[in-house]
Amino acid sequence: MIGNSVKGRGFRGCLNYNLNPDKGAQLIGGNMTGDTARSLAQEFGEVRRLNQRVKTPCWHISLSAV
Repeated sequence: MIGNSVKGRGFRGCLNYNLNPDKGAQLIGGNMTGDTARSLAQEFGEVRRLNQRVKTPCWHISLSAV
């Protein structure tokens, strides 16, 4: 299994990449109300603002079973 871990300052880029329909991606679960990258990024941003000390709120981990 191959893993890749990336930390970031914003959610929109990660969400745009992961919800890209050209790559065959699909959202299979979660506890957020949004279903687009824009609406999900807005929700994540609201939660991030609850703690001003957070510098890199986005942590994306992808796994490949190759």
